[in-house]
Amino acid sequence: MRRILELRRQNPAWGALRIHALLARRGVRVSWMTVHRVLKRHGFMVRVVRKPLPFKRFQRRHVDSLWQIDVYKFRIAGV
Repeated sequence: MRRILELRRQNPAWGALRIHALLARRGVRVSWMTVHRVLKRHGFMVRVVRKPLPFKRFQRRHVDSLWQIDVYKFRIAGV
């Protein structure tokens, strides 16, 4: 647990997966979920709720001023 917290303090942008990978390369057997729980328990993982984007209605000024078409290219077998 001490190693996990030290790595996080030294590298504030690192998450649980990156710390887990580094510890695994050093021979420390710990799951990434355990790393995540330790970081969360000590206040390093904070859930950020995204603000919803405001709804913007798309509308044209005049009727029939925008036309759209989907184009597909087909090959007929044997022709």
